Amino acid sequence: MFYQIPSIKLHHETLLMQLKHRIEHWDTRPKIGDLIVDTFTKEAVIDTYTAFINNWKTAKEAIKLAKTTRPCFVRCLEEWTREHRGKLNLDALLIMPVQRIPRYELLIKELLKHTPEDHPDRVDLESAQSELHDLALKINAMEHEVDEAERMMIRLKELEMYIDGLSDLVEPNRKFVKFDMVTMSSGMGMKKDRCLFLFSDLLIITNLKRKSGTIRKPSTHSCSPQLYPTLETNKYKLLMRVSLEDLELAKPVLLVPKKPFTNERELLECDLGVLSKISDLTGNLSASHQPLDDALRNMMAQVSRQLSERQAHANDPALSKVELTVATQNGLETVSVTFLSPNKRNTWERAFLEAKQALSLSADRRPPPDFLNPIPIRKTRAGLQLTCVATTSDLNVHDLKDVWVCNSDGYVGQVCVLSMQPEPALTSCVAVSNCKITCIASVPTSATMHKGGALLNSGNISPISDHSSSGDTNNDPLSSCITMELNSDDSSDEDNSLDEHSRSCPSDKETFPMSLSEDEMLAATKAHHIPDPTQGTMWIGMEDGRIFVYYCNDNIRIKKPRIKVQLPSAVHCITSTEHSVLVGLGNGQVAAFHRPAQGFWETLHPSYVDLGPSAAPVQRMIVVCGRLWCACLNMIHVINLSTLKIETSFPVVTDPSRHVTDMVSSGLGVWVSVQNSVVLRLCNALTYDFIADLNLTPSVQKMLAGCDDILRQHKFACLRVTAMLTCKDLLWVGTSAGVIMTINAPHVVQGMGKLSSMPTVTGIWHGHTGQVRFLHCLEQNSTAAIPIPSTRRSIRRDHRRHSIASAATMNKMIVISGGDGYEDFRCTPAHPATPTAITATAVVDNSGRDDSTNHLLLWQC
Repeated sequence: MFYQIPSIKLHHETLLMQLKHRIEHWDTRPKIGDLIVDTFTKEAVIDTYTAFINNWKTAKEAIKLAKTTRPCFVRCLEEWTREHRGKLNLDALLIMPVQRIPRYELLIKELLKHTPEDHPDRVDLESAQSELHDLALKINAMEHEVDEAERMMIRLKELEMYIDGLSDLVEPNRKFVKFDMVTMSSGMGMKKDRCLFLFSDLLIITNLKRKSGTIRKPSTHSCSPQLYPTLETNKYKLLMRVSLEDLELAKPVLLVPKKPFTNERELLECDLGVLSKISDLTGNLSASHQPLDDALRNMMAQVSRQLSERQAHANDPALSKVELTVATQNGLETVSVTFLSPNKRNTWERAFLEAKQALSLSADRRPPPDFLNPIPIRKTRAGLQLTCVATTSDLNVHDLKDVWVCNSDGYVGQVCVLSMQPEPALTSCVAVSNCKITCIASVPTSATMHKGGALLNSGNISPISDHSSSGDTNNDPLSSCITMELNSDDSSDEDNSLDEHSRSCPSDKETFPMSLSEDEMLAATKAHHIPDPTQGTMWIGMEDGRIFVYYCNDNIRIKKPRIKVQLPSAVHCITSTEHSVLVGLGNGQVAAFHRPAQGFWETLHPSYVDLGPSAAPVQRMIVVCGRLWCACLNMIHVINLSTLKIETSFPVVTDPSRHVTDMVSSGLGVWVSVQNSVVLRLCNALTYDFIADLNLTPSVQKMLAGCDDILRQHKFACLRVTAMLTCKDLLWVGTSAGVIMTINAPHVVQGMGKLSSMPTVTGIWHGHTGQVRFLHCLEQNSTAAIPIPSTRRSIRRDHRRHSIASAATMNKMIVISGGDGYEDFRCTPAHPATPTAITATAVVDNSGRDDSTNHLLLWQC
């Protein structure tokens, strides 16, 4: 009831004693402003007032409870009120400590009126007034937040009462945003009434049934008045509960009309009325006004035509429809929602995007990734370094995907296979070439690409590459519509239906020719020598311009490449789309391999795109919004995938000697890193404008604070970004210092300008001794047995308890970091090792810390 009152009293008594002492020695130091500034800028004073405000509602509830349960307490309060000289009751006295701050501010203002400009206390008094004003604003803001939180909690409780089957809705940071009545298609093509309840982190879909009679009235602090009649006259039953983290707009937001059609029609109708009045007034003119009449007639005809077009647009059902992609355990499914009008659809869509943006920037609600374990890769040759990684698109006999990890020393290219069953471990490691492996990419089968093609072209899912741009890059996304009950059980994954025989590798060991004619294909078909189009492939690019193509389930110990391709220059990067594999070369060209109707890749005569006369290497390629982004020197070239023509080019930095080293996409945002820089640039994929520059130096300094001074200076001398990855709206960044950080990637929308505030950067204690070579992620089946430290597992369970319903259960994502050595940055003099750190590091040979043994670090998120 009186929480923090003694502490507040002590702070003010201390100030009083200081003021008395200063007055007693006024001749030596005629100032009091410095005392007030020192007192009300202390963190202890601010924290005390913050705690008092946060407890104020609890104190009032305690007083109310004591009044109802203890009559003697009521009599004591009445007696104290009569004896108080101001006749104030306990509730009024309880707010007095907060009101003391504004009174101090008024007192300082009065002192300033009588203080000359040249007085030695003038500056300190002005500073004291400013500090007290800021503190008063903070207190008022805290009071408003407490009141708003209380009203929101009541609102959430009432919504939970209205919706049958809904529980655990009330959470401290959850806010109710919007309610809409919509229609959705059932499995039989019928339209059903549904209701959308949008929250700050959650979307709830319910059915709608009209009812007669009344239910209990909501309290006065409930939902908006417009919502009462609808809630009171309908019944609701929970159909789906999905976290906003698992929802995305299926279509690009550029389809959203900038202005509501209703407002445009109203303005045009108003203009038409004004023109009619002007036409009537022209009849009163005595002079000839034929030109004016003709001009008015033409203008009225034009406005009438525009009004007819707007009315036709307003009646278009497509403008009232929204398609949402929902991440489920079977992949991505699509939910089609039709609103009552385009204006309501537009309003809801903007509210949804704003909620996604706020959710991505809220670092306090995001649970940290679970560190699994480090895996050392012993060197069979001196100088072998990790170069790239990719996940197979096909499942193995354990219904899991394998990870192919490549390392090279400039003379030998080696591939190591990481199996995830029964726990992550290297199963094989073999040399496949006599030159450096530069990149690797997984290319799904034609059937898989057909299922995911629409999502790839929309920009929501980026293609597979040596540096994945999204956690869903290696998935087989589904785009089938959800039935009337919004049940995803009918969605199936073709890969999961393959029997064990179809997953096994072919028995032949021959290397296939680069291309086949129709006669050769027919003969080869009879001889069973053609590549199987139902199997996914792994494309390995090398420094000498060769590409080796394997099946995903090939045993690389005994299998030769299925296809060999020789290109005119070194291969720097490979990425894939629905109908083509694109290869970035060292001579500034992009080679495009197409898939004809037969399902086999045309590897003999690829198409080439020249990015410019400089003949500089194509460092990175990603697909964003159906366009291929290619990084060459300091430029980014955007290529139309249909015509293979450059649509636009723009510089990332003005210095041509600083080339782009990496790019990853997150929705409509593209993160770009530059050579020898620790600053990340965020580009809007629609406008090609850079809307943020994020400097990671302070975060790296914090992580290396406990390192040896000489080692820290050495790492900072060459500090740069070496790897990037986006997974679940989280940007992972690896540096040359071995430090790995996560960033809450902002949700970029159409027309978005410069970011007003930078996203939160969080350092991860587990990293590498040397530089981070790559970052990669893959989806892990929920049934897979991946060991997680018990302390982290309990934290993870608490955070995700209310995140998603059974209809949208997400598989876990495994994030893999490859680099030189392994280091726990907590095990330093400045950061003593915790029990968890000791447990995690005890399983690793100490040689990983002392030398440059390659390590894979695994997290689950």
